Amino acid sequence: MLLIRSEQMEAFRLARAKEVEDDLIRRVIALQPQRSDEAEPALREFVRRAMEIAAQFAIRDHDALARFLPFVCRYGLQVTMSAESRWTRAILYDAEATTNEKLSRLETHEDRS
Repeated sequence: MLLIRSEQMEAFRLARAKEVEDDLIRRVIALQPQRSDEAEPALREFVRRAMEIAAQFAIRDHDALARFLPFVCRYGLQVTMSAESRWTRAILYDAEATTNEKLSRLETHEDRS
C-alpha cells in the first residue's frame, strides 16, 4: 500500500500552485505584452493578488482563473470598482450563480462591448 505523508502532500500542493501561477504569468504577458520586461516577482505578486480577488467570487480552479484573468488585466486589481467595470459587480456578486455562469456572463458582456 502506498502511503503519502502530509509533508509530501504539501510539497505536491505547492508544486501544483506554482505551476498554476507560472501558467497565469504567461497568460498575463500574452494579454499585456508590455509587461514582458517586468520582474518575475512583481508578475507573480500580481497573479497572486488576482487569484485572491477571484477567490472572493468562488473562482478558484485553474481553468476558471484563466478565464477571469483577462478581466483583471483589462480593469486592474479593482475589477469591480472602476467606473468602467462597475457592470461586473452584479455578475460577480450573484450568490446564486455558479462560477461558470458568472464567467460566461462576463465573457458575453465583453463580446457585446
